[in-house]
Amino acid sequence: MLYKSLTLLLVATIATQTYALTGSQVIEIVAGMMDGVIHKDDLAELQACMQGADQLTDEFDTAVSDFEQGGITGYTSAIEVVAQIINQLPQDLNQCTSIDGDLSKLGDWAKIFLQPTVLLERVSYNLLVHFSEINGDIQTALTDYKSQQFFNFGEVMGEALVLATQE
Repeated sequence: MLYKSLTLLLVATIATQTYALTGSQVIEIVAGMMDGVIHKDDLAELQACMQGADQLTDEFDTAVSDFEQGGITGYTSAIEVVAQIINQLPQDLNQCTSIDGDLSKLGDWAKIFLQPTVLLERVSYNLLVHFSEINGDIQTALTDYKSQQFFNFGEVMGEALVLATQE
């Protein structure tokens, strides 16, 4: 009986552990997010030029945890963390000269993240109006994350972020 209880406890512990991201997985997520926002797959280019991905692992873990919390509060917190990530990207991508045009498009979209008050108003409004669609995207993305399909996770997150930040 003790053996069964210990085995069950071990399995439950393993099942609830969060997955620790690596820098290369962060690059896949960022490439997926770019694809979700600007509809261009730059994974190969980012793998060659992105720097500092290892420093973003904790932020992505926090964002995933907030998205898993769910609801408007969890999603708003997660989007705030994603805003921090997006604001860090310019220095991480400054060596990516071969995709300057794509980065410019991403930067144009990401300007909203430099205006926290406007961002919060927009996200709050869009979460109320489009909650079902955004929630569906986030649930799909979380399934991709748990399946370690990080590019797909990023892509669907990018699509959800576009919907959450639209005017």
